[in-house]
Amino acid sequence: MYGSGQSVKLPGRQYTSAHDHQRVKCVYVSDRYFETLRVGIVEGREFDSRDDSRGLPAAIVNQSFARKHFPAGAIGERVALAEGTHQEWR
Repeated sequence: MYGSGQSVKLPGRQYTSAHDHQRVKCVYVSDRYFETLRVGIVEGREFDSRDDSRGLPAAIVNQSFARKHFPAGAIGERVALAEGTHQEWR
């Protein structure tokens, strides 16, 4: 596991500068991370073997982020890193 502060972009929003992006803490983990920590998933699924470099990009967000940016529910919504080499939608 490693983490860093990142800027993210959200669908349907206009960004005029890098300062407009939401700053978040990104933590990169492997499958069974939540199981190992004995932390439950509120909605959706945990990362698993589908989420490797050959799979579609995926993301898990915490409840605070979901409530703020996706009040109708985060399942099926998208988020992308706004900087670095992995900016594809997840």
